[in-house]
Amino acid sequence: MWGSSRPDAGFIAIDDVIFYDSKCEVLPSKAQVNAGDCSFDRDLCNYRRTEDGDRLGNWQLAIAGERLLRNMADHTYNNPAGGYAYFDIYDTNQRKIRLISPVIEPPRDEDDRACLAFWFHPLGSGDSTTLQLMQRIGDSNEVVENDEKMTPLWKVQTHQLDRSRDDWMFGQVEIDNSRTFRLIFEGIATKGGFAIDDIQIYTNQQKEGCNTRPAYAANPDRNGQVVESSNGNIRGQSAASTDPA
Repeated sequence: MWGSSRPDAGFIAIDDVIFYDSKCEVLPSKAQVNAGDCSFDRDLCNYRRTEDGDRLGNWQLAIAGERLLRNMADHTYNNPAGGYAYFDIYDTNQRKIRLISPVIEPPRDEDDRACLAFWFHPLGSGDSTTLQLMQRIGDSNEVVENDEKMTPLWKVQTHQLDRSRDDWMFGQVEIDNSRTFRLIFEGIATKGGFAIDDIQIYTNQQKEGCNTRPAYAANPDRNGQVVESSNGNIRGQSAASTDPA
């Protein structure tokens, strides 16, 4: 690998490709591809949108030639021609929309916990625009309100974020990796939205520790409220840091 230090430029060479009949592990471990991983460069990677809502009021794919937003660079390549998923709502009534992953099968012989990492970017001027991540155990296509098999994991609202920097922010949360599941990214807004990019699932063997990032996004309850930690610091921590840790 050589060339420019820019994320959207450079060269990679490969050599000595060999096929042989044997069970083997993926090396390096971070090269493992999971069903929920997506960089949104060509399509939605089998993520599906909820049926309600017109095209402008639902999750969209932003790729070159189909982009409805300003010329915002993606996270993967830091390039305006790159892709990401987003919603951007302007409506007198609050709207709730969901982006639902394909079925994700837990890998064999791995930890029963895994780490979900992604990048997000607030859009618009609304202060209460919400992005929430949930996990639904099982392979059912039905995703309904107050589903007992659906667990809220992570939540941010635009008023919590440091928006002085027009930049992507890092999100991370631990997930249950012991059973088949789906991931649900839920957006709630009247004026504004969020973009997401570079979703990746790591086992805890691949990524040491899995602290929730940003910290104040931790532990939303089933009503979508953030549960304060015992030390009272969940809401009070700074939103300025956007780096993985």
